[in-house]
Amino acid sequence: MGDDSLKSRIEEFLKGLPDKFTILEEQLPLDVQLDYFEYSHDVKNDINEEAVIGVSYKLFDKEYGSDDKKDLLCKLASLTSVEAYRIVERYSSCPDEGLESWSKLALLESRMCLESFLTDENQVFVSTGLGGKDGRLRFFAVLFMNDNNLISDSHKTLVRNEAETVAEKNDAMIEEIVYSEKWISIKYLLGFKRDIKEIISRLIDECNVYGNFLSEDFIVTNVKILNENEILTYYNQINRNANEK
Repeated sequence: MGDDSLKSRIEEFLKGLPDKFTILEEQLPLDVQLDYFEYSHDVKNDINEEAVIGVSYKLFDKEYGSDDKKDLLCKLASLTSVEAYRIVERYSSCPDEGLESWSKLALLESRMCLESFLTDENQVFVSTGLGGKDGRLRFFAVLFMNDNNLISDSHKTLVRNEAETVAEKNDAMIEEIVYSEKWISIKYLLGFKRDIKEIISRLIDECNVYGNFLSEDFIVTNVKILNENEILTYYNQINRNANEK
């Protein structure tokens, strides 16, 4: 799918987004999120609330299997009762090892189900691998030095100043900037209707007014924080492509 088509579909989604929505703030692996919501969807039919509440004590039984606890958490999270929410809340405060992410998702779903029932309003849930905060989504961006140049102290200062200026103009927040010799990584918190690709491109253009030291190629993702090896692989690819031109 082309960039223009994807952008158009995202814009259509944003137009339909209600004023009130919930962002998953936790940074949870996308594969766990997908597994949870697929499983949760499958267990929603024919749930007997009394029966589920009746066996909820098994969540706190160390001998009860992990898969069984996943099943029970999903069923409890689907109930529109304060009692079910409190049980999930209690468990998620001290979950079994390996069920930390699953229990956080169950707590979020339980809260949304209860709020929908009490307010008679549909709840919209938005999640990414990197989560978000205060109504903004978290993005991880990596900027690369041009022509195998190494970053200097003056480069660091310039990038930080320009990054903060661009963030302020776009109602964004910078959580962290990390400098390597050959690249700079930035964690942004950004509103839904802002174009992160356009923001990073503008940041690079503003910095390059003072020496053209940044590559026009960059990474931006909201799936996960890339490790050094993953960034280095992309950096080497950029240099190979540049040398082939």
